[in-house]
Amino acid sequence: MGTFYTQIGIANPQGGDVHWVDVLVNPEVMHAVFPASFLENTLGLAPKEYRNFVSPEGVRRELGIGEAKATVKDMTMTVQTVFAPVDEPIMGWLALMCFGLEADTVNERLVPAKLHLCAHPIGPAVGAG
Repeated sequence: MGTFYTQIGIANPQGGDVHWVDVLVNPEVMHAVFPASFLENTLGLAPKEYRNFVSPEGVRRELGIGEAKATVKDMTMTVQTVFAPVDEPIMGWLALMCFGLEADTVNERLVPAKLHLCAHPIGPAVGAG
């Protein structure tokens, strides 16, 4: 699967300047991943919790998870962000889905995603009555 770059705005959800950054769009990555130093020192963010991740090399590492305000294609919302030891930010598929977007890696652009409400027909909740 291919990757490409796009520009997004990123900010502290509590307020402050929006920083426009080039991010690598990688549909094989799940989360939005940013350099921990950028999130902490530039945006003033701190992890809310920690989770275990496995790197592409197979190394297990506990990394911080927090929230940042992101702007993509004139849409702004809060996205879950990984505080990682990386050199460049990465936008994964879960972050893109928050915006209703997916990666068109052939044409290197973000496009509206085909969103599915659920895997089964909508009906009354179990036990409703």
